[in-house]
Amino acid sequence: MNTKLLLKVVMLVVALGAVIYGIKTLKSPEFSQKSNDPDNAISLLLGSDLRPLNWCFEKTTQMEILKDDGSILKTIQDPAEISSLCETMIGGVTADKLSQAVFIRRLVVRKGEKDERVLEQAKEGGLFRVQEMPFTSPMLEKSLQRLNSSTAP
Repeated sequence: MNTKLLLKVVMLVVALGAVIYGIKTLKSPEFSQKSNDPDNAISLLLGSDLRPLNWCFEKTTQMEILKDDGSILKTIQDPAEISSLCETMIGGVTADKLSQAVFIRRLVVRKGEKDERVLEQAKEGGLFRVQEMPFTSPMLEKSLQRLNSSTAP
């Protein structure tokens, strides 16, 4: 038999095996769970319901984390930490959850002395609102929990 023909047949069989393996991997429950994880960048590429949002000003210089009563828990001026809280992945909100939500001020960002933007968080559930635009964000919720636990006495 011709060696070139044999090589082509072997390459086609290997390629077919790779395609079958890829299909099985994409249909596995582990892959679907990982692709829906908001911390995984591949979820955005595969069409997850989460989308990126930067809710802060372009040149935010200060961020205040507020307690439930409205008093200041912590003031952040580090640009990297501000950026990690400003740039987040957001998802949609259903109308029934929105109608039941009671929002409190959670973060305030400042651009100058007069310009400020407020992020509000629902007391129950992971709902947020900026400039009357409601959204969900598991990443932002985790970041706020981390900051609240790190500043707790």
